[in-house]
Amino acid sequence: MPKRVFVTVGSTEFPQLIKALLTPKTLGTLTALGYTDLCVQYGTNKQLFEHGIEACHISGLSITGFDYSPSIDDEMKQADLIISHAGNLSRGRV
Repeated sequence: MPKRVFVTVGSTEFPQLIKALLTPKTLGTLTALGYTDLCVQYGTNKQLFEHGIEACHISGLSITGFDYSPSIDDEMKQADLIISHAGNLSRGRV
Protein backbone atom coordinates (compact mmCIF):
# COMPACT_ATOMS: atom_id res chain seq x y z
CA MET A 1 0.00 0.00 0.00
CA PRO A 2 1.44 3.42 -0.96
CA LYS A 3 2.47 5.88 1.72
CA ARG A 4 2.13 9.47 0.61
CA VAL A 5 3.83 12.71 1.67
CA PHE A 6 2.29 16.05 0.72
CA VAL A 7 4.42 19.19 0.95
CA THR A 8 2.90 22.65 0.59
CA VAL A 9 4.40 26.13 0.49
CA GLY A 10 0.93 27.65 0.74
CA SER A 11 0.19 30.86 -1.11
CA THR A 12 3.76 32.11 -0.85
CA GLU A 13 7.06 31.00 -2.25
CA PHE A 14 9.34 29.15 0.12
CA PRO A 15 12.52 28.09 -1.69
CA GLN A 16 14.23 27.06 1.56
CA LEU A 17 11.59 24.38 2.13
CA ILE A 18 11.86 23.07 -1.45
CA LYS A 19 15.69 23.00 -1.24
CA ALA A 20 15.67 21.21 2.13
CA LEU A 21 13.15 18.67 0.88
CA LEU A 22 14.83 17.79 -2.41
CA THR A 23 18.13 16.54 -1.03
CA PRO A 24 19.35 12.95 -1.20
CA LYS A 25 19.39 12.82 2.60
CA THR A 26 15.77 13.94 3.04
CA LEU A 27 14.42 11.86 0.17
CA GLY A 28 16.42 8.85 1.36
CA THR A 29 14.98 9.25 4.85
CA LEU A 30 11.43 9.37 3.49
CA THR A 31 12.10 6.21 1.49
CA ALA A 32 13.64 4.48 4.51
CA LEU A 33 10.50 5.33 6.48
CA GLY A 34 8.43 3.55 3.85
CA TYR A 35 7.03 6.49 1.91
CA THR A 36 6.47 5.77 -1.78
CA ASP A 37 4.86 8.95 -3.12
CA LEU A 38 5.83 12.58 -2.69
CA CYS A 39 3.62 15.39 -3.96
CA VAL A 40 4.92 18.95 -3.71
CA GLN A 41 2.85 22.12 -4.08
CA TYR A 42 5.81 24.31 -5.01
CA GLY A 43 4.10 27.64 -5.80
CA THR A 44 6.26 29.90 -7.95
CA ASN A 45 9.33 27.68 -7.54
CA LYS A 46 8.73 25.36 -10.51
CA GLN A 47 12.28 25.68 -11.86
CA LEU A 48 13.77 24.99 -8.43
CA PHE A 49 11.48 21.97 -8.01
CA GLU A 50 12.33 20.55 -11.44
CA HIS A 51 16.05 21.08 -10.91
CA GLY A 52 15.83 19.42 -7.50
CA ILE A 53 14.13 16.28 -8.75
CA GLU A 54 16.58 16.00 -11.65
CA ALA A 55 19.49 16.10 -9.20
CA CYS A 56 18.02 13.51 -6.80
CA HIS A 57 17.23 10.10 -8.19
CA ILE A 58 15.86 8.07 -5.28
CA SER A 59 14.72 4.58 -6.18
CA GLY A 60 11.25 3.68 -4.99
CA LEU A 61 10.00 7.25 -4.51
CA SER A 62 7.56 8.74 -7.02
CA ILE A 63 7.81 12.56 -7.02
CA THR A 64 5.15 14.83 -8.51
CA GLY A 65 4.35 18.51 -8.08
CA PHE A 66 2.15 21.40 -9.04
CA ASP A 67 2.14 25.18 -8.63
CA TYR A 68 -1.28 26.06 -7.21
CA SER A 69 -4.73 24.56 -6.92
CA PRO A 70 -8.08 26.07 -5.95
CA SER A 71 -8.19 23.51 -3.15
CA ILE A 72 -5.57 21.22 -1.65
CA ASP A 73 -8.12 19.37 0.49
CA ASP A 74 -7.88 16.18 -1.61
CA GLU A 75 -4.09 16.20 -1.46
CA MET A 76 -4.21 16.58 2.30
CA LYS A 77 -6.82 13.82 2.71
CA GLN A 78 -4.70 11.40 0.67
CA ALA A 79 -1.50 12.16 2.59
CA ASP A 80 -0.05 10.10 5.40
CA LEU A 81 2.33 12.97 6.23
CA ILE A 82 1.96 16.70 5.52
CA ILE A 83 4.96 19.02 5.56
CA SER A 84 4.43 22.78 5.54
CA HIS A 85 5.93 25.92 6.98
CA ALA A 86 4.88 28.13 9.86
CA GLY A 87 5.75 31.50 8.41
CA ASN A 88 8.81 33.46 7.48
CA LEU A 89 10.94 34.86 10.29
CA SER A 90 12.65 37.30 7.93
CA ARG A 91 9.40 39.29 7.83
CA GLY A 92 9.34 39.83 11.56
CA ARG A 93 8.33 37.97 14.66
CA VAL A 94 4.79 37.43 15.82
